[in-house]
Amino acid sequence: MAQNEHRFSNKVGEEYDLFSLALPHQDEIQIRAVEKIVKHFPNKENIKVLEIGFGTGITTNEILSQSEHVSLIGIDNEPGMLNRAVTKLEYFSPERFQLYIADALEYLEKQDADTFDAVISVWVLHNLQADFRSKIYKEIYRVLKTNGIFVNGDKMAVTDIALHKEHLDWQLKQFDVYEDMGRSELKKEWTDHYIEDEDSSRILYESTFIQDLQKLGFKDCVVDNRHYMDAIGSAIKVK
Repeated sequence: MAQNEHRFSNKVGEEYDLFSLALPHQDEIQIRAVEKIVKHFPNKENIKVLEIGFGTGITTNEILSQSEHVSLIGIDNEPGMLNRAVTKLEYFSPERFQLYIADALEYLEKQDADTFDAVISVWVLHNLQADFRSKIYKEIYRVLKTNGIFVNGDKMAVTDIALHKEHLDWQLKQFDVYEDMGRSELKKEWTDHYIEDEDSSRILYESTFIQDLQKLGFKDCVVDNRHYMDAIGSAIKVK
């Protein structure tokens, strides 16, 4: 996803919540990703969180549910997602969250340094072109406070080619569920989406993710909670 590229303006975007039917570990990734933030700040009264790519509000809902001490700003570049996210969050006080339609890099560049306690993104950053993603990482580091945490629950390829193919084949097979329910167009769009993610200019490798963050100065860079293609990466800004 180059700057202002929209990869969810089609049927996949319109019915994004159906993604869970083809991803049995979706809830697990969401829960564990948010837990990393909550556990990192066990005694903090006000945890200021930036969510990159709020989508339909699934992760936003999980963040606000897990901790009453979170105040959240969410950004997404797909206007069609906003109303669906707001509907999903209607039971939370509007004082706890703000959602904006914005390009991620443009938004980050406008923020002061040392602004957020945590930055989280779930199934978003793999959509970016690798060079653009590197710019996002740099800005995330800048806007995080000291001891801030960056969490990325995402599609992260392993470097073992055979194992990666096994993971990809498994995921593509899961999209048969859409054909079984008479939605063959969703199967095609999701399959095409995943194949596009394999392009060398876009694919997000676990090893590269860790190396890129370490170069910026992040510490405790880890990738864990792997389920086939998906895993959770996290890192701490120590100064």
